[in-house]
Amino acid sequence: MKNNYEIFNRVNNLICNNASNMNTLGISFPYEFALQSADLNWHDILLAIENGYLHQEAAIKHAINVLKDSDDYPQAVMDLAILTANEIVYAHSIYPFINDVADMVSNDEKEKSKNKLMYIVLKWVLENKDIYDNCFDEITTPDGSLTVVEFIYHNFGFPSEINHFANWQIVSCPVAHLRSKEQNINSIYLDWKNILMNKVWFGKN
Repeated sequence: MKNNYEIFNRVNNLICNNASNMNTLGISFPYEFALQSADLNWHDILLAIENGYLHQEAAIKHAINVLKDSDDYPQAVMDLAILTANEIVYAHSIYPFINDVADMVSNDEKEKSKNKLMYIVLKWVLENKDIYDNCFDEITTPDGSLTVVEFIYHNFGFPSEINHFANWQIVSCPVAHLRSKEQNINSIYLDWKNILMNKVWFGKN
């Protein structure tokens, strides 16, 4: 069992080494996974890139997909699509083009971007939980236990949609003390899967 000092340093390093307040764990996933998981618009892509969930190359891939699917597109999409491999190594290369197309997204759709991104992150972590050292391995701290899901819960502003299965809520579950740790964890995984299946407004309809 790690002592509290070691745990504090581990958590502190995770936060300090990642500049984005919406991605303190430095989680990232392929553009193809995001595209398969949700109906993406340019504001979604921009938000994911700015917070490190997607590499800037995702902007080029998305632009190419837009060109394939439509004959009507703004010049900024073409500008993104023709960026070369040498240019894309520089993060600034996708600007201002991606800002131009993201600004064209309606305010209603922009307001959905944060929840949509959270849905994709939760889906990615659940489907790849083995690479995250088991999402519910307990880390004992003075404030309770921190997990990948709790970090996501914090990063996205404590959304009510997932507060019933964020790991720290285990302690307030009326029957949690009557069940084993394994049973509590299995219950959370079930809630996690259910919210991804039932909250269709997070992703594709």
